[in-house]
Amino acid sequence: MSDDAPLVSVVVPAFNEADVIDDSLTRLVAYLDTLEPRVRWEIVVVDDGSTDATGSQQIANTHLRLEWIVAARLDSPIDTYDFSGQINA
Repeated sequence: MSDDAPLVSVVVPAFNEADVIDDSLTRLVAYLDTLEPRVRWEIVVVDDGSTDATGSQQIANTHLRLEWIVAARLDSPIDTYDFSGQINA
């Protein structure tokens, strides 16, 4: 992989996706690998406050070019999360 190659960043919004996130990211990684060495790539997963095991999936903890961001709770009287990942994707 060349450092001169352009960097492709893929942002993946996720909310309660524990059942599908590993398979989805594995397929995405496989596809992005086919683009090397023409591009460098990274995946940023924005977990919008999942209440299931989305963030504890195998790929979330093992892949080096995968960054996991967990959105913080909004400071409001309503029990809500900042859904910025899904809104701004």
